[in-house]
Amino acid sequence: MDGPRRRTPAGRRVLGPPLVAGVPGSHVVLCAKPDDEEPSRETLRQAAAVAAYHSKAREAGTVPVHCTRARYVTKPRGAEVGTVQVTRGRLFKVHPALGNAVRLPH
Repeated sequence: MDGPRRRTPAGRRVLGPPLVAGVPGSHVVLCAKPDDEEPSRETLRQAAAVAAYHSKAREAGTVPVHCTRARYVTKPRGAEVGTVQVTRGRLFKVHPALGNAVRLPH
């Protein structure tokens, strides 16, 4: 994908970026310790709301957001910067909100 490379804090695995459907460039990355279980539905819904909040669809009532693992996200050849294709995952319809989002130090 174009743009800055995603870095993962040492000892953590990327669970995947919630991606706002139809809005290029809007994503959030969830990280977990290697031995952690899968995130709960509520955790995914909160991450999706944060992605929607930081997207151009922030003012929309309900926003469709794809939640998937990073390995299922690709950039189609010749596509605009920020445009990706998702091959697997779940779709949540959420209201844009920050909720209890926390920014991790780099």
